[in-house]
Amino acid sequence: MRRLHPIVGMAVLLCLMLPRPLAAQENPPQRRVINAQNIGELVEVWQPVLDDSISDMAWSPDSAVLALNDFEGVIHIYDVTAATQRREIDTRAAGAETSWLSFTADGQQIIGLGTTLINGRNKGVVSLWKAADGSLVLVTVPFFVPLHRLEVVSTPTSDKAIANANVVDITSGEVFPLALGNEYSTVAISPDGRWVAESLGGKITIYDAATGESVVALDLTEAIFTASDGVIPGMSFQATTFSTDGQKLVLVQGVLGEEQLNDTTFLSSVIFDLTSGGLSATLDGQFKAVHEPAFHPDGSLIAAYTCAVFVTAEQCANPAITFWETTSGGQVGQIALPADGLTVLDIEFSPDGTLLALRSSNEVIIYGLSSATE
Repeated sequence: MRRLHPIVGMAVLLCLMLPRPLAAQENPPQRRVINAQNIGELVEVWQPVLDDSISDMAWSPDSAVLALNDFEGVIHIYDVTAATQRREIDTRAAGAETSWLSFTADGQQIIGLGTTLINGRNKGVVSLWKAADGSLVLVTVPFFVPLHRLEVVSTPTSDKAIANANVVDITSGEVFPLALGNEYSTVAISPDGRWVAESLGGKITIYDAATGESVVALDLTEAIFTASDGVIPGMSFQATTFSTDGQKLVLVQGVLGEEQLNDTTFLSSVIFDLTSGGLSATLDGQFKAVHEPAFHPDGSLIAAYTCAVFVTAEQCANPAITFWETTSGGQVGQIALPADGLTVLDIEFSPDGTLLALRSSNEVIIYGLSSATE
């Protein structure tokens, strides 16, 4: 296999961002373990307040901190237990302008990914910030990134990050591009930073991020389902979410056209098992939309924002958070959301499995779950 070539050069800047705390709220989040046996109702425990739209969010490994990135390139660091903002990090001062972020595995640093157009090409910049004081550690030179589904994930050793389709050494700033098949493909990264899944036109390839080698190639362009149960045969699947251990991957069918919103066809979502090399389950239910499925940290549960009926192309009549059991794909709970409420773009369980954060384009709500028997 051809060896990966680093993009040469980096710029290192140092700066210190002063904390700007908010007043503590009266009712900090109450933690309770979430699992398939105690799904009851969502209980809002805290809603961080931002003045700008939100592009991404990330939990710290100890579940004590939630970081939010706004579209102005400012990272907001929130203490979840105290329900206060610890500080803001203005990444624009370093020329980074982050839009996506992740904590390193040790929780000591925050990795940011920002993009800019240079000579008509989409370029990415990775920056590294100390979580404790907001000071800048490192920023890379711009490197090419595909246009779709950008994200950044730290490896368990906290010395590298996977930024879309690139491996970034966050100690030296060197960038090693993975030789993926197409610059317009979408990318999903396993939480442990081991795998990168590329999706394009129903073809899904899983790469080993350490070597760049293709380890799994799925061709789902042909119909793998019949037209029974209203599932659309042959519609392209996209890899969306890995389980925490990187062994399972949720594949979701593409977005329905507006003409299909009120007919009898529905999207399908399946689970691919990397250990067995096959599809292990289909997520139960008939939905027109399944947004950003999230695995519970213990891998037993999947949650997603779902819609079964659209009023218009922009408004869902019955939005819900739907929960499935991972092994069977069977529904184990569904919690209705207000029809005029937030459109959920991202769902993240806290690493300790006690809280659930929902993000729309302009707000984040942190929930706990309480059961009827509690």
